[in-house]
Amino acid sequence: MFSGQAIFGLLRRRADSVACFGRALMLIKAMQAKSRAGKDHHGDNHYDAHGDDHDYPSGYKAAMDAAHILPTYPSVWPGSENPKRSFAKLLKESPEFVRFMNPSDYRVVRMACGACHLDTIEAAERSLMATGAMLWGGASYNNGILPYKNYILGEAHTQEGLPAMLTSPTDEDGTLSEKEKLRGALPSLLPLPAWQVVPPADVFRVFEK
Repeated sequence: MFSGQAIFGLLRRRADSVACFGRALMLIKAMQAKSRAGKDHHGDNHYDAHGDDHDYPSGYKAAMDAAHILPTYPSVWPGSENPKRSFAKLLKESPEFVRFMNPSDYRVVRMACGACHLDTIEAAERSLMATGAMLWGGASYNNGILPYKNYILGEAHTQEGLPAMLTSPTDEDGTLSEKEKLRGALPSLLPLPAWQVVPPADVFRVFEK
């Protein structure tokens, strides 16, 4: 059987088009991935490497658990796989576990990546993609829940998973300049209120809860 290097050289010499050469690269990558299967610590055979069906030496399982950041609620995280719809459950976990599972989570990203990327993090934390301000603002205004066309609601959390208020990096008095207003900047975003304290536009919508 040809090695990956041999196939690479053969197809590179005989490649008549970019597409042919691209197929050769895909073939080589597939062969390399197959040869690495089971060797990578967190590869496709992660369960085979860490599962309970192995006859571990004495103390190995305890040492493995001690080397990982364990969840506060292990019943929610029985293995290395992320549970479905874990968002609310993740808010109840410790910042250490959140950082272990997803270092780009806004609750811990300053700690994980802020030493080199703080400017990018600060801008991303207040973005529409992070706060969902257009969704919450449009839904609350169009459904008669809030009377404001300039949005005041946005989603953000503290490191402990509690609702947080976001403020723009404006002057010390918190006011926006005319230039900032023209580009759509908002002075602040408040966390979403609890469901039971906001009036629904249609009183019969309470039955949806």
